Amino acid sequence: MDSCIDTSTQLRAWGFFPRFPRFILVAWALGGFVVSVPGNDAFYQDEIVPLLEETCYDCHDYESKKGGFSLDDYFTFSEVSQDKQQWFQVYKNLQAHVMPPPEKSPPTLANRQKILDWIKRDVFEIDPNNPDPGRVTHRRLNRVEYENTLFDLTGIRILSGDLLPNDDTGYGFDNIADALSLSPLILEKYIKIAGDLISQSIPDEPYELPHQEIEGEAFRDGSGKRLNRSLSFAESHSYQTSFQVDTHGPYRVMAHLRTPSFFNFDYGKAVFDLQIDGESLGPVDLIHSPESNRRLSFEIPLKVGRHELNLVLQPNYDFATIDSEMQATVETVTIEGPIGEQHKVLKPQYARYFPKGPAPESPNQRSAYIREILEQFAYRAYRQPPSASIVDRLATFAETAIESENQSFEQGMAKAFTAILSSPYFLYRSINALPSSDGASYPLIDEFSLASRLSYFLWSTMPDEPLLDLAKRGALRDNLDNQIDRMLSDEKAEALAENFVGQWLQSRDIPLIGLNEREILRGDGILDRRFRLSGGVRRAMKEETEMSFQHLLDNNLSLLELLDADYTFLNDELAEFYKIEGVVHGEMRKVDLPENSYRGGILTQATVLGVTSNPTRTSPVKRGLFILENILGTPAPPAPPDVPELEEAEKEFDENLQPSMRELMSVHREKPLCRSCHERMDPLGLALENFNAMGMWRDHQAGTPIDPSGTLITGESFSDIRDLKRILANERRFDYYRVVSEKMLTYALGRGLEYYDTHTVDSLVAELERNDGRIMTLITGIIDSPAFQRTRSESIDTDNSTLAAN
Repeated sequence: MDSCIDTSTQLRAWGFFPRFPRFILVAWALGGFVVSVPGNDAFYQDEIVPLLEETCYDCHDYESKKGGFSLDDYFTFSEVSQDKQQWFQVYKNLQAHVMPPPEKSPPTLANRQKILDWIKRDVFEIDPNNPDPGRVTHRRLNRVEYENTLFDLTGIRILSGDLLPNDDTGYGFDNIADALSLSPLILEKYIKIAGDLISQSIPDEPYELPHQEIEGEAFRDGSGKRLNRSLSFAESHSYQTSFQVDTHGPYRVMAHLRTPSFFNFDYGKAVFDLQIDGESLGPVDLIHSPESNRRLSFEIPLKVGRHELNLVLQPNYDFATIDSEMQATVETVTIEGPIGEQHKVLKPQYARYFPKGPAPESPNQRSAYIREILEQFAYRAYRQPPSASIVDRLATFAETAIESENQSFEQGMAKAFTAILSSPYFLYRSINALPSSDGASYPLIDEFSLASRLSYFLWSTMPDEPLLDLAKRGALRDNLDNQIDRMLSDEKAEALAENFVGQWLQSRDIPLIGLNEREILRGDGILDRRFRLSGGVRRAMKEETEMSFQHLLDNNLSLLELLDADYTFLNDELAEFYKIEGVVHGEMRKVDLPENSYRGGILTQATVLGVTSNPTRTSPVKRGLFILENILGTPAPPAPPDVPELEEAEKEFDENLQPSMRELMSVHREKPLCRSCHERMDPLGLALENFNAMGMWRDHQAGTPIDPSGTLITGESFSDIRDLKRILANERRFDYYRVVSEKMLTYALGRGLEYYDTHTVDSLVAELERNDGRIMTLITGIIDSPAFQRTRSESIDTDNSTLAAN
């Protein structure tokens, strides 16, 4: 029989016979008899093969084999089931309605669904009541998670980007387990960072005077405007705030100012004055100085109650005749007191490590205190209770340093804290399963693992005390909805916008993206120097995208509003850049857009438009590919080798004429190597051509009116970006729901999705459709899913033995 099948394969490949229905070929290969086979193979031959013959064979037989895929490779269902990854691609293309292509006759919706259901049920062998949650992988904390977790533990913010190499990415994110390796060099850096951080964060003295620190932004002027900028010496300024005193006595008021230090002398001078309840603490002259930091200190007796604090800055030179650039920035004002040894309290930073203060004098009491402190610190750092043997080793380590190495209590404990922060238990997130009495293939993960999954998904940092407390009591699952609401109302939830959206929509990249603004503006005939990509404009661009997502999160709105909205988030700088009138505030706020505006939605925001452009011009290819990958979920295949550059198309035009981007793309698309992919990408990318590489609107390009119209590969036509946004948010919303679900699930799990995740994704999409696309439906759906809450029962290295060797 094998020889018969091999012969038939060769004959089909050589084109020796026309296409026959598949069941005839199988019958011929089996000696001329149609054999009735039970189960999956019978259904495949009787129900599925005829549908494939009808709709797929024109492109995917041996003669065509488009995309390198031929259905003639599968004579039996057994062969199909052994090639799950290939059928995973078939499943995704069928679901997105990009297969068959538009020019071919599509299957009916019922037949399309029949094939999809068959792939899920028979090929993928998915049990919808008990889906495979995926493989378990130890996952190292990425740089952002590491930085945030250290901050939550120690209260000190390190700049991980300056201390550690960039994390590798996978599937578009930097929290993917398989991409986060740990080299000896990185481990050495972790040990050094931990040692330096602990030394820096444990105070030398345990006690200090009580104090309250007032940030500069807490001050307001008479109109209520916040002090959030530098104060020019050439103007008069007055800002106010208030503070509370609970104990009568002498107080010290300290102001931390920053003034620029110029190479050349600046003649600008000003008088700075702090006033409490209208009483001046003593005016101070501010002049040019090589030191940019100024710390001013005053003492004053204060009574119990609320006090008004004013800061005043007035010019002290004739600024009409002297051109000065001098400015002052008020960083903080600190109120310290009452002054006196009897008023000193335990420093909060000291209490973070040693909540009961310095060590007792008794050796036995000190040993017990050491164990208590290390057990609690390791519990928080490891996100789960440490074993008794680990606490023993840490305590021995600390006591040896104190007794044998003649170090102080704080120094000895610092060594143990450093060991904790260098441990694989801290650096890695492991998943532990609950004991399963019934031998379930996919047991629940334990509640400490669930707490970590939850916090790193929503906060990009460790679980806080309420989460760990619920996990310790085994009550987290019973209170999951309340905890999700609490966590998303916390400011730490901004990490979801910053890290998930920042990578999905690439808003993270806009601050450093290389765009030649002079060439871009010159190409569009814009000479106004106000339109430049300053640091402030780039930050506003990034915040516009992140705040759009955060707005959905705060109000449980539809994900479709990311595609098409009648509002956006702007400050005066970004509004001027977009040429939107009426925005005068310096802070980023929600702004309603004019009726029928081209703006609104992520595709019209400068983040997406900038990161999908070339340094000097737009790129319809990059923009179209971005939409295919991140909105529609149908990425084009990689470009074949030797594809001609777009600039080659310019040679087809008169050298005295500058062709439009549409004309260039039209010529480029005529190349046989380029046509198939560009038919999918170009209409999407050209729809955004009215936005230049910096995200600014334009009506003409190279003197020619821009034509943004086009037709999607699925057949929908549009006249401009407004039409395209409406199509994406309506006719193509299922594709969009699927992409966002896949992206967020990937981010939440820290792994790429596989064929066994299709049921989870399908369920998320169905729930989004039932709930009008509301974002909380997706977030809670992911957290409630088996993929998030369960694990395979395969061996889990709970002792991190493979890592301990490091």
